[in-house]
Amino acid sequence: TGATAIELWPKKHGTQREEMDAIGHEQFATMLNEHGIGFGGTTRYDLGPFKLDEEIAIVKKMGGNFIVTGGSGDYKVTPEQLKQNVKDFVEKMKPTAALAAENGVTIGIENHVNNLIDTPDSLRWLADDIRDIPGIGIALAPYHLPQETKLLADLIVHSDKKLMLFYAWEHGMG
Repeated sequence: TGATAIELWPKKHGTQREEMDAIGHEQFATMLNEHGIGFGGTTRYDLGPFKLDEEIAIVKKMGGNFIVTGGSGDYKVTPEQLKQNVKDFVEKMKPTAALAAENGVTIGIENHVNNLIDTPDSLRWLADDIRDIPGIGIALAPYHLPQETKLLADLIVHSDKKLMLFYAWEHGMG
């Protein structure tokens, strides 16, 4: 496929992350090397955004540079309260983002349904609030957003350098 690295997902959506632990990190690294594949990072919705310290160390050890997770906070609120909840979330993420940055890892917050970051507005507010914070970025999943070309393009532009991962699935409507 021309892939240069892989991303591992834990149970519910995959089992690769648990399999790496079962095989052993050193053996897994050897296997990747034998096949000419690098380690990109992991997706850890199961841990949530505030319990990533150990995962940051593992991703760094394996040579990866990202962890994807979701936002945290009440999202079934007024737009004004949602904007404040995004700010509060970013403030709570600062220690984890700092640890990630110190280790060469970026925490990608994915927009996902039934999540703090699940609307175009919440994505814009997240991008604005993390603009100057190292170690945190946006993992943009267009599939979870309205399938409107201009809207998606505007979100990409607005995310700017904070766009650290783009899910280019053939699952949406365009």
